[in-house]
Amino acid sequence: MTDRIDIAGRQVDFVEGWIDNGSDRLTVEPKVMDVLRVLTENVGQVVSREALIDEVWGVEHGGDERLSRAISLLRKALADTSKDERLIETAPRRGYRLTAEVSAPQAEPATTEPSPAAPIAEPLVTDSRGNRRWLVGGGVAALLLLALAAIAFFPGSGPRAPERSLAVLPFIAMSAEEGDVFFAEGLSEELLNVFSQAEGLKLASRTSSFAFAGRDMDIRDIGDELGVAHVLEGSIRRSGTDVRVTAQLISVEDGYHLWSQTYDRSLDDIFLVQDEIARRVAEALNSKLPASGESTLLFDVGTKSPKAYDHYAEARTFLDRRGSLMTRAQASFEAAIEADPTFAEAHSGLAVVYVLSPIYQNAPKETAWLRAREAADRALSLDPSLSEPYAVLGAIEAAKFNWAEALTAYADGESRNPEDVVILQWQAELLSYLGYLDRASEKISRAIEVSPDSGILKVVAGNIEEARGNIDGANTHFRQLEKRGWSPVGLAIVEIHQNDIEEAARTYMELTVKRKFVSEDDSDELRGMLESLMREELSVDAVLGRFPTLAENDDVVTTLHIFRRNSLEVLKRIEADTDEDYDSFYLVWTNVDPNLRAHPYITTFLQNTGMIDFWDKAGWPDRCNRTQDGVVACR
Repeated sequence: MTDRIDIAGRQVDFVEGWIDNGSDRLTVEPKVMDVLRVLTENVGQVVSREALIDEVWGVEHGGDERLSRAISLLRKALADTSKDERLIETAPRRGYRLTAEVSAPQAEPATTEPSPAAPIAEPLVTDSRGNRRWLVGGGVAALLLLALAAIAFFPGSGPRAPERSLAVLPFIAMSAEEGDVFFAEGLSEELLNVFSQAEGLKLASRTSSFAFAGRDMDIRDIGDELGVAHVLEGSIRRSGTDVRVTAQLISVEDGYHLWSQTYDRSLDDIFLVQDEIARRVAEALNSKLPASGESTLLFDVGTKSPKAYDHYAEARTFLDRRGSLMTRAQASFEAAIEADPTFAEAHSGLAVVYVLSPIYQNAPKETAWLRAREAADRALSLDPSLSEPYAVLGAIEAAKFNWAEALTAYADGESRNPEDVVILQWQAELLSYLGYLDRASEKISRAIEVSPDSGILKVVAGNIEEARGNIDGANTHFRQLEKRGWSPVGLAIVEIHQNDIEEAARTYMELTVKRKFVSEDDSDELRGMLESLMREELSVDAVLGRFPTLAENDDVVTTLHIFRRNSLEVLKRIEADTDEDYDSFYLVWTNVDPNLRAHPYITTFLQNTGMIDFWDKAGWPDRCNRTQDGVVACR
């Protein structure tokens, strides 16, 4: 492949690293150019995502996000904007194909310098990430004022969404460096935090907006899906002690830019820069802001240390992704606390890491609970208004079967922030474990209102609706997840209710393959065995004997016994909770085993888990009661 080529009239120079699309010549970062080179070497053929990631980055983790971003940047650089005839075509679930003809350049492009303000600029990397967030903070307040003013002064006629409605898309980092990606994500988070305080503004949730990260969609389509009239997007790039933040507000109705602004600032004395930007814009636009009632819109990120906040934002990213990244989340929270010991939110985040560490880091639960409580208490001593520490305290008490104390902690957290999704989710799960299914449904419904595209919330909601006997409602939640490629256990249970054993077996087989309990080569055999198990023609031991890796996960084994309707074994396994995460408790109320709560052991189970004592004080759930002679009966 030559170092200079023509792609459908666009000039590309791989050596100098630029693309000339006929309107602009844009400098493109090396890794993005590498992606284009691979595509041009395979023109007309689908190149898998895996092959591109391996060829360009050679990493096991983080490649998907980098590739999606690279494709997006390439399409912008190539002016590949047609929705009908893409130069770079997406092959769903496979990869990408370069469809345009590649040839030697027909003519030397005009000699123009690459635009320094181009959003497809070369990577500008620096090691000092922390201060930049405070620049973003000041810029964010300014962006809010500008965005709201633009919404006020450029009303559209689209009937599909309220005029004062907005989605903030994840800002694009102009390099694939991990630190820059975190920085861009933090910028978007801060924007959302500020916009959420704007009176009268309908704001798409973080989960909803961030679901479009890396997806190649027209802004108008994104706005329609999110039900908003305006979309704010942007990019960041960094160089030494300088940063550039570019943002643009776009009308969903016609796709036009209503407002755009580029902020070029030094990171020196960044706190004063933040205040100067916000106050200057506020003074210019305040009288025109709808329903603001304030001359400025500043916000407090919880620390005056840019370094502390930088570590904190990084830690939150790791925490959100769970899994093996929990160790890095812990280290980053600890670094934030070292930089600012009074940073309450960092102590709170560390408490969450600790309370989850028995699951993700194999930490001894007693040690984990002690550390989690200490961190949560420290956070509350620094900032009593925080809600998250109460989620941690509630989880600790629930894990000890101290049900009343757990519910009290969750209620305390909810009183501080009624829209704290973690509080609502964990509270809903606990209420469902205790048999208060209607109350659980109300809590999880509120959580979904706050974060309507959250996958885990739909899992919890589906489980609760199945337990309530609302199979159609459960099916709706689980089918939405299936469209995203999820294979939730609850969907298999719903399919059993629907007497579709073949599909139930397939669904659960897919889950085990995705979680790498079983290889894809063995998937057909496992599916057949699961089908026989669900028809009660095969034992759990037979399945585990053939696939011993399934026995390594406590929740998988418990689920297999549910499928086989081994009521006694299910109750004993839930009670023992050998993996110490008590997340199989929802199965106590499943309706897929009609004999589960009628089994004689149910009374012993309820006694050993403290539920009977709790119900005597707090009230009995609809499904259970104590007869006059003291016998406990559940249905």
